Amino acid sequence: MLTTHTGDLLNYLAQIYVCPVNCVGVMGKGLALDFAQLYPQLLTQYREDCTNHLLLPGSITLYNLQNRYDQPTTIIAAATKDHWRDPSQYPWVEKCLHNIRHYLR
Repeated sequence: MLTTHTGDLLNYLAQIYVCPVNCVGVMGKGLALDFAQLYPQLLTQYREDCTNHLLLPGSITLYNLQNRYDQPTTIIAAATKDHWRDPSQYPWVEKCLHNIRHYLR
C-alpha cells in the first residue's frame, strides 16, 4: 500500500525510503545530506560502493539498515546524476524509477 504525506520525509516511519544520489560518493546537500546525517552507516556503505563503481547513473542500490527506533528499514539509493555538481538527468531518473518498480514487484 502506498501512503503519501507532506512535510519532512524522514520524520515518517517507513519500510522503504528513496534517496537521490550521485555516483562519486558525496552526500553533501539536500535530501542526501539528511539521509547521511541520520544514517551514518549508509554514507560509509554508499561511499564504498561508489569507490568500487557499483553505483552507476540510472542504477539503484539497496541498503538494509536499522532506523532510529531500531526497526529494519531499506534505503534505496537512486543514482540520478553522475557527479554532485551536475543536475539530475531525466533518463537516469526514469531508469531509477523503472528499477525501483522492478524491485518492488
